[in-house]
Amino acid sequence: LVKDCQENIPSTEIPSHAKRGYPKGFGDDRLITPETELKYVLNFENNQLDTAIRMVIRDTLSPFLDPTTVRPGARSHDFTYEVTGEGILKFTFEDINLPPGGSASSRGFVKYTVSQKPDNPGGALIKNGAAIFYNFGHPNFTENTCHKIEDFVRVSTEEIFHPAVEQVK
Repeated sequence: LVKDCQENIPSTEIPSHAKRGYPKGFGDDRLITPETELKYVLNFENNQLDTAIRMVIRDTLSPFLDPTTVRPGARSHDFTYEVTGEGILKFTFEDINLPPGGSASSRGFVKYTVSQKPDNPGGALIKNGAAIFYNFGHPNFTENTCHKIEDFVRVSTEEIFHPAVEQVK
């Protein structure tokens, strides 16, 4: 049994095929620094009418991410993965035997982390989406995740120049 702890989101708000990126980032633009490593979670649910024997996820990485740094993490089912072409991840779940939707056993997830490429420009958008295929059928697409790269102003509290706050540690 694999347990997965994530942000508490009402189940009515999670689509059957979802991709989320962490950290969430700051503000509505989901701002991150150029050094921030990203973790992605792909959730899936067999919404077909029959048991899924085989499932494939194709996840196209943003050109601002380094495909050589992909590290698979926790998952609900065993899989193999490969990186093909220009940053296309392929997760293959053979003999997954995922029953049709409606129960907890019809759902699953896979996580992975990936680093940004060096020298990404400020203002660049890291967008990602995935396609999920059951039993060689048509793809089910996730919504794109999006983060925006920004350099943040760093504030130091090493030296304080105001006499009223010099006692602050």
